[in-house]
Amino acid sequence: MLPDLNDPAYIAASKKESSRLLKIENDRLRYQRIKNDPEYIAKQKGLSKKRFAAIKADPEKHEAWKANQRRYREIRMSDWEHRKDINEKNLVAYHRRKNATRQIESN
Repeated sequence: MLPDLNDPAYIAASKKESSRLLKIENDRLRYQRIKNDPEYIAKQKGLSKKRFAAIKADPEKHEAWKANQRRYREIRMSDWEHRKDINEKNLVAYHRRKNATRQIESN
């Protein structure tokens, strides 16, 4: 059944949905505009350098930052090792299947 186009609730919902989609589109266009803007990139780099300088100036914050970096690296390395093991197992299984297929084809 099709909705009643003159229903006030349907009209309100349509307006709400269209404004939501318009906002998404405007956000996307804004991102595209600033993505490669050299002025914006330079400003962001300056802000990040200033934030990091403030962290390095305070020994407690700097130690906390280094601890977070260590934790992040450990997580990433363990994840990498796990993926490496999985890839090696998959590679072994792939070659077994490939060799088995060759043996069947040769017979």
